[in-house]
Amino acid sequence: MAKTKGTDSKRRPPVVRGSRQKRLLSEAIQLEEEVVPQFLRPALLLIGLLVAGAIGWSSIVELKEVAHTTGEVVPSGSIKVVQHPDGGIVREILVKEGELVDAGQALLRLDAAQAASNLEQMRAREAALRLRAERLRAFAEGRDPDFWAIAPDFPDLIADQNEIWRTQVTERASGLEVLSSQIEQRRREVEQMRDALTVSERQQALTGDLLEMRRKLAEKKLVSQVIFVETQRAKATADGEVQRLRSDIAVGEQALSEVKTRRDNLDSRMRQDALNEMGTVTAELAEVESALDRSRLVSDRLEIRAPVRGLVQNLKVTTEGEVIRSSDTVMHIVPMTDILEAEVRIPTREIGHLRVGQPVTVKLTSYNYARFGSVDGQLRQISATSVVDEAGQPYFRGWVTLKQNYLGTEAGRYPVLPGMSVQADIVTGEKTLLQYLVKPVSDALGSAFQER
Repeated sequence: MAKTKGTDSKRRPPVVRGSRQKRLLSEAIQLEEEVVPQFLRPALLLIGLLVAGAIGWSSIVELKEVAHTTGEVVPSGSIKVVQHPDGGIVREILVKEGELVDAGQALLRLDAAQAASNLEQMRAREAALRLRAERLRAFAEGRDPDFWAIAPDFPDLIADQNEIWRTQVTERASGLEVLSSQIEQRRREVEQMRDALTVSERQQALTGDLLEMRRKLAEKKLVSQVIFVETQRAKATADGEVQRLRSDIAVGEQALSEVKTRRDNLDSRMRQDALNEMGTVTAELAEVESALDRSRLVSDRLEIRAPVRGLVQNLKVTTEGEVIRSSDTVMHIVPMTDILEAEVRIPTREIGHLRVGQPVTVKLTSYNYARFGSVDGQLRQISATSVVDEAGQPYFRGWVTLKQNYLGTEAGRYPVLPGMSVQADIVTGEKTLLQYLVKPVSDALGSAFQER
């Protein structure tokens, strides 16, 4: 063992640790001074440039701030309630639930039998009143009526009114004839009395002359007193006859005047009665014409038509022959106008950043957004106060006007329909990427050093 140790000590010289460490240290310093700086400086410069470029780019690039809302598409106008003011029996149903209809398109058709019967009755009543008015007017004006120009479609009514007119004319003519006969009789009587008065007045004058002559003779005692008294009596009789005839003539003329008045009054009274009756007929005719207009409207409204272009919703009539009462709701029409809106729920935390007129990107959940895209819109209105949903969560209501009612560039291929669910992103402003990156730091610094 001792020999072996001696031999090994001769072969391997002793190692001096201090000199090796010095050698290794000098090599490291040399590498540090000569090799490492050749790669590190360009790398550090490149990294610095990239960082500076990233900071500059992030300070330039702007990103949109949006408020995320949800809602559904609604028509810009209110939903139209389709009713019928008169009611009736459904003869034909022309549309089905969810069908798109145009404004003025027929939706339901009602049975026309009852409406036609009522209309014909009103027409007949109107014709009867018009013919009656023509009869009265012709009678009052003293002319022949022209019934065929009034209601040529109602010959039976014309015959009735013509017969009544002839009866009226005959009655008036008979009355006038009777009174005219009485007038003629009174006139003849007055003429006779006037002739008698002429004779009596002549007799009165002769008797007067005779009396005067006999008075003179009596004064000379040439005529007896008896003859003179007889002449006085004859004179008194002649005077009395003249007086009586004059009185009778006055009475006769009065009677003649009364008969003439009665004749004139008869004609005037019958004309006035006709005019008064015509006034009543005119009032009745106005009522009947109003009822006739309503009957015509009922006949014209046998087809219930769509008030606007839209979708049929909540169709309540499903069976032909069903009875619709007056003012019953038949269906609803959801308007499909050129302008649609999205009614959205705005979270209360976002309301402070929203303003009317802000642009909106509307995505429809019925279409794949990545494939079909979105519709641009504009925030039109925000509710004045918040409302609470079924879960008790408050929110504000907003209305977004859509710039088009379809997706893509081809109108009608991918339509936007009322009732579709949407996700509306309301653009509230813009920030740079740098502002987004430093926002957590600034928020943390803003709330730091405030603890107790």
